[in-house]
Amino acid sequence: MSVLAIRCPTCGSAAAETTTPNEYECSHCRSKFQIVRPADATVVTDAKTHHCPICGRAVQTLQSFKCTECGKVDFCERCVASLPTFGTERFVCRACVNQKGWACQSCGSYAMTVCINCRRRGCSEHVTELFGLTKRRRDETIVEYFSCPNCHGQLCSGCVQLKKGILSTKYLCKKCGGELELEAEPSRLCKFCGHSVDFVSTFCTNCGRALS
Repeated sequence: MSVLAIRCPTCGSAAAETTTPNEYECSHCRSKFQIVRPADATVVTDAKTHHCPICGRAVQTLQSFKCTECGKVDFCERCVASLPTFGTERFVCRACVNQKGWACQSCGSYAMTVCINCRRRGCSEHVTELFGLTKRRRDETIVEYFSCPNCHGQLCSGCVQLKKGILSTKYLCKKCGGELELEAEPSRLCKFCGHSVDFVSTFCTNCGRALS
């Protein structure tokens, strides 16, 4: 377990010594200071390298993350997800993402796009694969997303029924049987409560707050 050099915030000298369990004193300018862990705002007596509880990767105390769901600390940046919240930055570890059902169907990372029927999720990297319909128009490739006006939300490709006709092809909702609309953008989650809403909504149907 390696130790990071402690530098004085006043003069920058690395010659610091512990005077009390919670305090350092610079041997050069005699300034006294403390080190506070950013993840949980607690005073620490060193900046040792710890190990991420999920992947085991070495991570410095002052560069680690705290999960806002389970309260555990020392997560590396690869094992936490930054959730969309209003006004504050919120980090959740991958274990809690899986437990809460927020994980992408393909990679397990935090996913914002949710199927209104089966609740399957897709992250920004795999949303086209799980929710999109890829079409070729002349020399251009476009992606559209299924939206059910009856179920009031977006559907993944697994919840779509294809009905081929002589002149046209229809896409139907497997749950209600209604004809689906094709939208240019995937749906989103409310930044206040995390509820799935379609991208044209002005207010969240769950908590009623404005989405703009």
